[in-house]
Order: sequence, then C-alpha cells, then structure tokens
Amino acid sequence: MLLALLVLGIGIQSLAQAPVLIVSGSVKEGWKNLNGANLTISKNGSQVSSGSLTTGKFEHPFEVNSKYLMEFSMAGYVSKKIEFITAVPATATESWEFDFVVELFKDQNGLDKAVFLNPVAKVRYEESNKDFDYDLDYTMEFQRKRPLRNLRNSKK
Repeated sequence: MLLALLVLGIGIQSLAQAPVLIVSGSVKEGWKNLNGANLTISKNGSQVSSGSLTTGKFEHPFEVNSKYLMEFSMAGYVSKKIEFITAVPATATESWEFDFVVELFKDQNGLDKAVFLNPVAKVRYEESNKDFDYDLDYTMEFQRKRPLRNLRNSKK
C-alpha cells in the first residue's frame, strides 16, 4: 500500500511539474491588430487547433519534445508559418514563455510567394541561455531568400 502511494505521489508530482512552453502574441498589419486572422496549429504533423483570432491575439501551451507549426493567414494577405521545436534537456522542470508579433502584408500581383511555403522563422531551445529563441542561422537563410516583387510582371 505504501509503495502504491509513493508511486502515485511521484506520478502526480511529475505531472504537476511537467515543463511547458506558453506561446503568445498578436497578428498585425503595421501597428494595428488583424482582427479575424486565422491561426492553425499542427503538432508533429497533425493539426491540433484552428480558428479565427477575433482580437488578433493568441496564446497556446506547447508540450515539450514536440514539433509545432503555427500558420497565420487572412483573406487578401500572404500567409506566414513559424515552427517551434520544443526539445529540451531531460532534466528540465521549468516552464517558459515566448511572446512575438507576426506581421502579415497584403498580397500583391507579381509577388513570388513560394518562399512562404516554408516557415519564416524557427524557434528552439538554446542550451546556452536555457530559454527559447529564434534559430538565427535559419532566419539569415530565409532573409536571403525573401521574395521581392517580380518587376517584369509589374511593368505597364
């Protein structure tokens, strides 16, 4: 009986202390929130959440040791994706918060949107500062590929 209580107690304690990443922020165009923007969240390749952000703001808990993809979209705007890789050391017991702003821009004729099929940013745990941060190597690579207006198609 004592052994059962001990095992149950350890199980409840570890459940209560399970680390989590709280992701929050807003979707904007310039300085204003994009009320009604859509957010779809996938975990390890399977959709787990989808809906309209009535205020343009969001908050979602992510379990550790998973891969999440957030896709922000709105009719008439270019969609953006952000990937979160929540792998953390096995000894981690704390939780983290990551707050950011996604800026969507209006779709334009001649804009090559192929680069937006991939995430515009990746976020992962950085052992050096024991927190989540942008993958700067990925960000630099994306910046080199970012689309520019196709001038040949926009000439009149």
